[in-house]
Amino acid sequence: MLNSVVVIDTETTGLDADAEILQCSIISGKGKVLLNEFYRPERHVSWESAMAVNGITPERVRACPAFKESRRKIAEILEQSSLVIGYNLPFDIGMLERNGVKCPSVERQCDLMRPFAEKYGEWSETYQAFKWQKLTVCAGFYGYKGGKFHDSLEDCKATLHCYLAMKKNGEIA
Repeated sequence: MLNSVVVIDTETTGLDADAEILQCSIISGKGKVLLNEFYRPERHVSWESAMAVNGITPERVRACPAFKESRRKIAEILEQSSLVIGYNLPFDIGMLERNGVKCPSVERQCDLMRPFAEKYGEWSETYQAFKWQKLTVCAGFYGYKGGKFHDSLEDCKATLHCYLAMKKNGEIA
């Protein structure tokens, strides 16, 4: 394995099943940037709701390659890793798979959102479960002093910081 641990995050045109990936970043468990690319969507010409969150405009990605040009590289990075970490990782994995990337089995995935929800301890009477928290809340809880959230590279860095803190505290295996 070239990278025993990698952290991945995506920024997309939305949350629905036909959303496209606008940015994908992957860093190693030591923080080395393995991939940080922006992509031009092939089906969407605008994404106002997502743009309000991630700040990625159609103009920003107009001259970028299509996501399909990176599928093989992303799959190779994930294949060569023993553990793939993310925050709300099922969303990112689902996006990657719907966009043609073969992803590792769930046994090789570590989603921090659920264990952090339990650690944070905010109970939802409606769902009878601990409320899922945003990455910004998790990062702040563990003292992360990083950059702008909702940029996939910055979110990878924040997620790695949280993973290392949670691992050190024995909150995850």
